[in-house]
Amino acid sequence: MRSRIVGQLQDFGRPWTASQNLVSEERTRIRELEHKGLFEQESDSIVDGRFTVIGKISHRSCHGGLETLRVRLEYPSTYGQRLPFGRKMHLLSSGSTDAIAVFDHDLVYVPSSDGHLFQNHQLCLEYPWREEISRDPSLAAAETIGAATMWLLKRGIFERTSQWPGPAEKHGHVACGDLAFEEAKKAGVDLDVWARISIDSGILPQFANPCPCGSKSPLGNCHQRVGGLVALAIVLNRRS
Repeated sequence: MRSRIVGQLQDFGRPWTASQNLVSEERTRIRELEHKGLFEQESDSIVDGRFTVIGKISHRSCHGGLETLRVRLEYPSTYGQRLPFGRKMHLLSSGSTDAIAVFDHDLVYVPSSDGHLFQNHQLCLEYPWREEISRDPSLAAAETIGAATMWLLKRGIFERTSQWPGPAEKHGHVACGDLAFEEAKKAGVDLDVWARISIDSGILPQFANPCPCGSKSPLGNCHQRVGGLVALAIVLNRRS
């Protein structure tokens, strides 16, 4: 099978777990988190070429009790790779992710948008375009488990009060649309007006056409990120 080098990872044309060296490195990182008391691993496996880890996260409540949650970490096939914008947009629009996905393994909590838990029981830890959680393998597991532990703390408060504590990102096409407007405003030249009209009308951007900023360059070679966010917001809106 042909292989190619992507950054520091070797891509064999199938999920990264084809390399046992990469799996071994990730197991070492998980053990380090165990030694620090941040995670209690139960098992790991490679299913359909994907590395999966099952274990417990926990935190001390303000009353001294220990709150725990059994979670499942599913690693993406693109783990460790820095994706080009177009590929990342295609990945996210298909419902996939380039980050480690964390699931409520025992289905303890009821999925809801306000409770930041998707219908498939995946924890909502970040808005993927913002990449608050690192995609660098040397940091990703620790930051993901840290974010999941913070989610558990906030979910406990939500269970008691029906209010998510602190500021919360919007979901789906609304969040994507807001981010598109933010990026468009940074660019200036009335791109935010174009973005809003496009999203409201549901007209997908044409990346080969001149950029609406007036540069006469194709959108795909100019404000590609803004156009991609607008397109993704429209696609997600159609699915909602």
